[in-house]
Amino acid sequence: MIEPVDDRPRVPVPPLIAVVFATVGYVALMIFGLGMTSLILDRSVIEVQGLGPLPGVFAVLASTLAVAGVLLSVMPRPLLPPDPSSIPASGRPAAGIPTAGIPTSIVPATPTPAPAASPRYSVALWTALGAYLGYVVVVWIAVVASGEELRIASTVAGGVAASWFGLVLAAAGAIAGISAVAMVRTRGSGPHWPWEGEEQDDA
Repeated sequence: MIEPVDDRPRVPVPPLIAVVFATVGYVALMIFGLGMTSLILDRSVIEVQGLGPLPGVFAVLASTLAVAGVLLSVMPRPLLPPDPSSIPASGRPAAGIPTAGIPTSIVPATPTPAPAASPRYSVALWTALGAYLGYVVVVWIAVVASGEELRIASTVAGGVAASWFGLVLAAAGAIAGISAVAMVRTRGSGPHWPWEGEEQDDA
């Protein structure tokens, strides 16, 4: 049996889609990692009683926004691929240039923009730092804003920063950064069913 050949063009994932997928993956990894770490260590992420869920919620939100912000800042532009119908052909004259009476062979063509440089995998260091600091700093601010003393806020933030919870946050941020860069730098085709393309082969 001859396997169908996948001759579809292989293109990288659009930068904005890569950022969305990586950010969603970061949230999932962060929640899973913090939950499993809390279960293994038999302690809460925020050990001070009576603070409620809001400091943790704000910290998670800030950490997520920090990771997404770092990724958006390093992704090549445009974030989404342009509409193919809006891209002029290589031999089409540039807009605004009169072509009456000028041979087609010497009419200047619209220049094709140079491809943007791909981000480096070292971005993972910045996403790890953003995830870590975003959580620790905002949880400290949230505890202070809730009316607690600076001592308690420092205890909560320090308990996250100097523990396995902080390592989990940094690791999840680094994985998100590596994933986003890999999706943008790697060329591939979209998912498809095994029988797709058989009709073309039979024809």
